[in-house]
Formats: sequence, C-alpha cells, structure tokens
Amino acid sequence: MGGPIDMRHDPLSLRSRVRRWAGVVGLSVAGLAFAVLAVEFLSRRLWPHYALEPMVRTFQMGDNAETRWKPSSVLGWEPLWEMGCRDPSGFMTLHDCRADREPRETRVLLIGDSIAEQLLRCDNLDRIENRLSGAWKRPVKVWTFAGGGYGLNHYEKIVTYKSPPLSVDVLVIHFCLNDLENPNYVVFKKEGSLFMTRRGVAIQTTPVWPALFCRSHLYRMVWIRRNGYRMHPDAYAIGKPSPEEGARLSFEKILETVRQRRGRVLAVIFPYMKPLETYSPTEKEHYRLLREWLDGHGVHYLDLHQAYARADWSAYRKTEAPWDDMHPNERGNQEYLDHILKYLAGQTD
Repeated sequence: MGGPIDMRHDPLSLRSRVRRWAGVVGLSVAGLAFAVLAVEFLSRRLWPHYALEPMVRTFQMGDNAETRWKPSSVLGWEPLWEMGCRDPSGFMTLHDCRADREPRETRVLLIGDSIAEQLLRCDNLDRIENRLSGAWKRPVKVWTFAGGGYGLNHYEKIVTYKSPPLSVDVLVIHFCLNDLENPNYVVFKKEGSLFMTRRGVAIQTTPVWPALFCRSHLYRMVWIRRNGYRMHPDAYAIGKPSPEEGARLSFEKILETVRQRRGRVLAVIFPYMKPLETYSPTEKEHYRLLREWLDGHGVHYLDLHQAYARADWSAYRKTEAPWDDMHPNERGNQEYLDHILKYLAGQTD
C-alpha cells in the first residue's frame, strides 16, 4: 500500500494556493482602486477651487503652438526641433550624447530663452563648433537648449534633469533681463490643443505628469500644494519667495551643480533694444542684480550692453514688430552671434 500523501507536492493544492493568493491580490488592487476613486470624488466635493477650468488658459506661445511645442514634466513646455538636429535627450545638436568622446573632446551646452533660440539654430551649429574647435585647439561639440518664455528656473531644470547624459564641460547661459521673473507653468494637451495654468509655480520640487494634472482633481490638488503653485496673485507676499529670490536660488543651484560635475560656467547678457537710461526701474534692478550675482560668484561673462551703448536700435528691430524691444532682426542675430563667438573663442582656459 502507498504511504501518506505529501500535500506539499500535490498539484491540486499548489493550484489552490495560487488561486487564493491571486484572489487576495485582486481584492487588494480593487480595494485600492476604489479608495483612490473615493478620495478623488471627495477632493472634488471638498476642494472645488482646484478644478481645472478656472485655472487654465490657452498656451501663450503663438499660433499653431501644438506643432511647435510639447508638454514637459520638468520644464512645462519644450520646443519641437527638427528631427535631423535633435539627439535622444531632446537637445538641438549634430551629435549623439551617447557616443564615445574623442580624445580631448570638449562638450559645450548653450542655453537661453527666445533670443538665444533665434541665434542657436541648427544651421549655425557647424559655424559655432568650427570656430570654437579652432580657437580652443581641440574638438568641440555643441548642444543647445533654448525656448521662448524660459527663465532661470527653467535653466536650473535643464542643468539638473536633462544635461547629465552630456557630461558638460562648459555651460554658457544666455541671459535676457526678464529671466529673473519668468515663472514655470504646467502645460498639457487636451483635445488636440495645448493649455497652461494661468499662474506660475513659485518653487517646483517635483516634476509634474501633465496628463494626470489635466484629468485628476486629486493629483492636481496634491501637486499644487506640494510645489508652490501661486493660487493667488499676491502669493509672493504671503510666504513664497519673490521672483528675484527664486531666480537667485536657481542661479546658485546651477553653479553648484555644474561645478560639482567639474564643469565651467560662462554667461552672456542680452540688452533690451533701447537706451539703458530708458529702462524701467524693474529692468534696471534686474540688470544690476544679474551682474551682482555673476561678479559675486566669479562667473566670467559678456555684457552686450557695452557693445551697443550707442547703437541705433531702429536698425535692429523687426519691421513686422517695431514694438518688440527684445528680439532683434536677422542683422541683429548675426551681430549678436559674432560677438558671442569672439568672446567664447577667447575663453581658452
């Protein structure tokens, strides 16, 4: 006669245990899903002021924005550059950041806002690399990341979140004076169009998931409470840092991050296309602060105010937008780039 049955090796017992655990896991997942849905429902009833519609507006970056920009979990929005000039990390470049370095190769990252975006076009990258390679006597490869509406808080996120794969040796920040006040916004796509929050984020400590921000009241409420979204116009006066203080903190974080990676920081300051004495009090204060920060931290920089101190600015304004005192015409773009390349060529150390 056979001995007693060892239930540990009974196939029927094994299958029953698997079914039991599968049932437990299924019930746990269903319970968790029900709890999340219940909290989502309660958040809509108890905190209706976090509803999406009153908080958003159409994305303010020109016509056909959805063909030129995309939502970004870190930056709010990113430009859509042509595929032949974009690497896997989203930078405009002629190279792949994953490729092995050449002997003595120097990698340069150029960042800025819409003024820099006009200069750092794909068709200028060869010219920039050739000039710097010749001046520095070593192979130079260039990556750029510049976008309309960007400010110092965006530059910090580019350096912190997007640049590590590049192992940047030299970072060049192209400053416009309004970089000290441009906040970040949450941007998302809905029904084929881009939308953005009406007010910016004072301190963004965690990236946002744009699709979930659009669809979940609960997620939106938690993210806003955690990341310093300015629910009220006077939020800076009730405990959030001022735009200038936030910009200073971002600037210092950039320096700390790059220097920890053994890189070097250089800078360019763009002027407004009008005489310095006609700057508004805020514009003059931002100009003073920016130079104070750069000098105080030992950052070498090119101040284009000096080159254009006696300029006839009417020659540099766009005929289709004579009121625009920030973005030069093509003549201005090429002159700006000439000045910048001459300056960078001399930074051989």
